[in-house]
Amino acid sequence: MPVTCVARAFYAEFDDVKGPVVLYEEPPGCLTRDEEGRRIWECFGDYVITGREPLDGVAVRARAGRDAVLCVPQILRSETRYVRNALLFGLGVAVPGADLPAATGACLPALQRLSRSLRALEAEAQDASWAARKERLEAALPAVLEALERAAAQACR
Repeated sequence: MPVTCVARAFYAEFDDVKGPVVLYEEPPGCLTRDEEGRRIWECFGDYVITGREPLDGVAVRARAGRDAVLCVPQILRSETRYVRNALLFGLGVAVPGADLPAATGACLPALQRLSRSLRALEAEAQDASWAARKERLEAALPAVLEALERAAAQACR
């Protein structure tokens, strides 16, 4: 059954084999199991996880046709901790293209604060294993993504 939604909130990371992948999403399955959501992710995945220093922590707004994404990509460097010497992740929302200005106003301040917080938590937990890190993310992200999705959906009405 397709997931019908106006706004999709997500947390994505760069996987060394697969490239940019969605790890958490709200509503569940909206970018990974839904055909329309997968099309949107394929279109914007490379903008969400850039790996480019000038875009580290900067709001990225991209629009293609009827779809748009607003996200804040992050780069956390560590030569000993990560396989490719950096963790690349992004937190954002996907919305209808015409609603990008409204979603930006409603979500951008929260996206920037949340991205900085996730980055700080990751930097502080330098000795944590992937399992411990995943446990922390699973505890925090559902509520965060749900709030972002609600804010974006309200802005898009």
